[in-house]
Amino acid sequence: MGSFCCGSSDAYSKLLEKQMDIEIQEHMKECKRQNQNEKKLLLLGTDNSGKSTLFKDLRLIDGQRFQEREKLRSKQLIRQTMVSMMIALLQTSVTLHNDDPSEVAFHQIDFEREDVSDYIKTLLKFSGTNFADEEEVDNTSLENLGTAMESLWKMSLVKTTFTQKSKWYFQDNLDYFFSKAKTIMHCDYVPDNDDILRIRSDSVGVQEMVFEKWGTIFRIYDIGGLYNECNRWTFEIFEHVHVVVYVAALNHFEYVSLEKEPKNLMHAALDMFDHVCNTKWFEQADLKKKKKKRKNMPTKTNTNEITQTHVCEYDLFREAIGTGSSLQVCFSHEKTGWSGEEWNTRFDYSPKTDAPYTEDPLFLTSYNAALDFIRNQFLQLNRVNKEIFSHTTCATDTRQIDIIVGDVQDFIIRNNLKKGGLII
Repeated sequence: MGSFCCGSSDAYSKLLEKQMDIEIQEHMKECKRQNQNEKKLLLLGTDNSGKSTLFKDLRLIDGQRFQEREKLRSKQLIRQTMVSMMIALLQTSVTLHNDDPSEVAFHQIDFEREDVSDYIKTLLKFSGTNFADEEEVDNTSLENLGTAMESLWKMSLVKTTFTQKSKWYFQDNLDYFFSKAKTIMHCDYVPDNDDILRIRSDSVGVQEMVFEKWGTIFRIYDIGGLYNECNRWTFEIFEHVHVVVYVAALNHFEYVSLEKEPKNLMHAALDMFDHVCNTKWFEQADLKKKKKKRKNMPTKTNTNEITQTHVCEYDLFREAIGTGSSLQVCFSHEKTGWSGEEWNTRFDYSPKTDAPYTEDPLFLTSYNAALDFIRNQFLQLNRVNKEIFSHTTCATDTRQIDIIVGDVQDFIIRNNLKKGGLII
């Protein structure tokens, strides 16, 4: 009886294996058929580079709307972020003042002011609140929170502390949300597309969508935390994608990760791009370069084409250069341990006291020099002779992203014609 059961179990296992093998083969045939009709795009990049924002942009371009559950989740996330970041800003202001009392005029919080004390007490009541259950927060308390946050944001010391966001790693778009705190904390608030694009949400795993543009079908994958570990299986699974879009943020040149071994975020982006550009999994890829003068900085890659694009969301790179930040904080042998080409500080911009940088013709010289320098650091990593195609755009500007998609599509069509011998 025992031998019979064991034999039956083995036979059943073999039958299951055979059935699974048949299903896998059928799936591979179906994938091959789909591959003939679809173009696969893979979004890669370091944390907080803007690739998930780009993924959302593509959905809007395709005419897809954010679902109600996405709006609800974004509303909760926006409110949570605003509360936690305002508390962090106030705590940092206190720290800065204690470290250097001479900066009292800039960072000291006047707790003796009754209105300031009341605003902070109102804020602290919501510390740790996830805003998931709207019934546990009454409308009056929520609106009081909006008033408190808007008033605290108007304090010069808070804004002065926020200007050091690269040092303390405050989220980039806080000023956008704090400026409309009363609206966001109103009971009838529903986040619009701009709000959803700007709020940072960590993506984990693989998100997938199908996108159609002028008759071409794209299947787009957004790789979350999985890719940061550079797992080999990730490359194997997506080895045959048509285009890889590698996204990096220009303003990350002055940011350092908050890890046990801190690392400049631009250095991390360059290291990852080096791996993507030169890995054997994309060894057949060509790199094409096309630059559009705009703000953030994505980089696009392709397996018959690798594309580098640069995207700086919300004009943060222009703002950093215009307020006197130097690329030396990133590209210096002595100060940062950078082993590549050093930044020449003679191209640094010196802010004027009598006019904003946007009206200074000298600013554009510094801005373009910085932009070209960072772009070239990426291009120099191309050790396998790929043609590079780069864009400089804004991750939250859907119209600019639409132009990039059109260029990528045109690039793929021309590449296919070249393979068929129809163009040289």
